[in-house]
Amino acid sequence: MTAKPDVVIVGAGVMGCGTAYWLSKAGYRVLVVEKESIACGASGVSAAMLDAVGHGAQEGTLTDPLSELARASFKLHQELGRLLPEESGIDIGYRENPTIHVAFTPEEVTSLKAEALALQQQDASVQWLEGAPLWELEPRLNREALGGVVTPQAQVIAYRFVLALARVAEQHGMEMRHGEVVGLEKTGSR
Repeated sequence: MTAKPDVVIVGAGVMGCGTAYWLSKAGYRVLVVEKESIACGASGVSAAMLDAVGHGAQEGTLTDPLSELARASFKLHQELGRLLPEESGIDIGYRENPTIHVAFTPEEVTSLKAEALALQQQDASVQWLEGAPLWELEPRLNREALGGVVTPQAQVIAYRFVLALARVAEQHGMEMRHGEVVGLEKTGSR
């Protein structure tokens, strides 16, 4: 990078490389400083599961900020699942694999059906399944199950995902330097 960077990012995990991806694509001069290597910490070994619903459903609050963030993030990752392999040439292993919350008692059926209905009203693509359709989705499921709520979920291969973000950011001018940031100096308002 010959010019002074517009943005300096400390750390080349998913947050750092994700930020570099979006900023560099928007035309910013980005410098990422990483002490070790890309995705060498938690970002590289995460299960990288993407929940489309969020945890508010279990508390009966589907409009809480985390549930809204989960839905927005899921939609974004659906798009990235298509874009990143094209842009980077890296297979990030994106796959959609729904979650099934299974009911074995009449009480659980009542509770989970209510949850499914509430989720459907929030435009989440959620289904209540029972019998053959449920077992077709998951053939190994215990046949004593009375039904289940199926919620969308996806997954990526964490290390490849971060590597793809970094590669595309580099294609758009991001520079990566290895080194340890030990402090920040402020000059004026910067």
